[in-house]
Amino acid sequence: MGKGSVDRGEGPAVFRSDTEEKWYLLIDEFGGRGYVLFETDDLGSGKWTVSAEYELPPGARHGSVLPVTQEEYERLLGAYAMG
Repeated sequence: MGKGSVDRGEGPAVFRSDTEEKWYLLIDEFGGRGYVLFETDDLGSGKWTVSAEYELPPGARHGSVLPVTQEEYERLLGAYAMG
């Protein structure tokens, strides 16, 4: 996965979109850009493309993706928002 799109990768994490029929894959390109986000609309195909637009916190590595409710999201923003 990601051949030709990342130099070397580790720590993959796959998760399903909450808003559309899509799956995402995060791969940590160590020694390079950090996490690179891929996407597919057919998980069984094994074909992933680099997502066109995404933004992650600087230094993000080997994380997890967890679903949160709107209320939990707002509490997290209130507690950890940078600004």
